[in-house]
Amino acid sequence: MADVLEILQEALEIERQGEEFYREAAGSCQEEVTRRTFLSLADQERLHATYFQTFYEVMVQEKQWPPAGTVQLEKPNLPEMARQIFGEAVPDLALSGPEMCAHTHALYATAMDKERASIALYEGQAQAAENQDQKAFFEFLVEKEKGHLALLYNTQKYLDDPTHFFFDEEQWTVEG
Repeated sequence: MADVLEILQEALEIERQGEEFYREAAGSCQEEVTRRTFLSLADQERLHATYFQTFYEVMVQEKQWPPAGTVQLEKPNLPEMARQIFGEAVPDLALSGPEMCAHTHALYATAMDKERASIALYEGQAQAAENQDQKAFFEFLVEKEKGHLALLYNTQKYLDDPTHFFFDEEQWTVEG
């Protein structure tokens, strides 16, 4: 049980640091899409931290992994997150053709590295899980973190080249 408690503490700290990173990054960005992306991810990391805190507390009290349903896990809704992020900013940014500064590129690179590290940790924990509930919890988190990574990739792709982003996203076809 001590190993699981250590993992929960480590994951809790990773999620708290992730939230802090995303909030600071959002505050340092001028691109509205980037700011919205980072704030949305900060909220997600805070939510993940509450999961780990709750699971940790139950593990300490009950001396076993909490049964499914102990914590209500939200279902990923990446399309809705993307709508909120791109929302009103799309027309203005698409017209102005924003270019990401080196600072923003560095923030995206760091963010993606953090998400990949979380994915690796949670995949490892899912594989080492002692029961199905523990495995399902970590697999759920893997999917959430992969969604974060996809969101970062897509917003970076948008900021790098808005015109081609919309072309790719809409899957335009040329008919003759």
